[in-house]
Amino acid sequence: MKSKNLVILLIVTILLVAFAYYRDSQQRIRTTDAAVPGAAVFPDLDINRVAMLAISDSRATTTVHRADDRWQVSEKHGYAADFRNVRDLLLRISDLKIGRPLHLDDGLRRELHLVRPGAAGPGISSGKHIVLSDAAGKPLATLTLGKTFHGDRDPQREPVAFQWRGADGRYVKTHTGDAFLVSDPFQGVASEPDEWLDHRFLEVPTHTLVALEWRAFGHTPIRLSRQQPGDPWRLQDAPEDKVLDTKRIDNLTRALRSLSFEDIADPSIPPEKIGLSETNAVTLKAHSDDGRQYTLLIGDAATTDDTALYPLRVSAAYDLPFTPASDTNGKPAKDRAETMHQHVETVQRINERLRDWIYLIDADTAQKLRVSRNDLLTEPEPAREPDDPGE
Repeated sequence: MKSKNLVILLIVTILLVAFAYYRDSQQRIRTTDAAVPGAAVFPDLDINRVAMLAISDSRATTTVHRADDRWQVSEKHGYAADFRNVRDLLLRISDLKIGRPLHLDDGLRRELHLVRPGAAGPGISSGKHIVLSDAAGKPLATLTLGKTFHGDRDPQREPVAFQWRGADGRYVKTHTGDAFLVSDPFQGVASEPDEWLDHRFLEVPTHTLVALEWRAFGHTPIRLSRQQPGDPWRLQDAPEDKVLDTKRIDNLTRALRSLSFEDIADPSIPPEKIGLSETNAVTLKAHSDDGRQYTLLIGDAATTDDTALYPLRVSAAYDLPFTPASDTNGKPAKDRAETMHQHVETVQRINERLRDWIYLIDADTAQKLRVSRNDLLTEPEPAREPDDPGE
């Protein structure tokens, strides 16, 4: 009886060993097949399932997540991410092909910076680590970007010598530990949160403006206006001994035409704590001839150093302009109604995207927007002496 049990135990052991050997062989075969040059690095990646991407290196970490059908930057209070950057990175990783499989020891991995941040020891440079995850937080793809391969350099000067001239590439490593040389150098993939923000801001159509108004606590309102776009600007209640500073007005309109911001204020901080209060803010309203209005509330800098940032809040509105049955261009009422509907939708999009945020702008932009009456005026040029007919 004991002999029979020993035989059975021996057979079971042999079967388990055989199964383990078979499984290991199959895994080696799959790894070998997947590591063929030209094969996809992530053949099973479905980028439509990606709901979060995290990028980190030794300097910074950025997490971009999808919520309410929009991509947002977690480190910037959930402000909108630039979808163009998100889409570009997802497509690059999805389309990534193996250029050359690498068999590296630990020393070469460290030399090629194929070590993720946090795992590198003292004096060891780490790579840039990218993790794509689904809505449940499950990683779908993990990629560590190591050193850049310079194709125009003598291959013998590379840590791994390949005859791959004429094109740059990148040393990369996946979560399985497999390392490859790929043709995409992954330039422009930033780990800083600022680089992932959607910096498309407000573009006021200055060629349509007919009025600019400033209001500030304790100061007389200022109004610039003109009959129609293209006409000269006129300052309300302008003194007779001064003229408008056209250069200052040009700088102002250029700033409105392409507003940009440096950062996003923390929504949990009260506005007055960052320099945006009724007593120190300047309200600038820009009126277009088509009824659109843009309101900018510009605060004061919280600090006085050279890198001081000024808080800015933006909103838009639309006042239906009076138009006769047919305008000066003979445009039919149906076309006018469609144009007005487009303006209403534009205003709604602006407010949905910008109204709830406080932006931080640089001092140069703030100074162009926050003007006093004296800022808009200058001395007239002296009258030219008539030529002496006797000379």
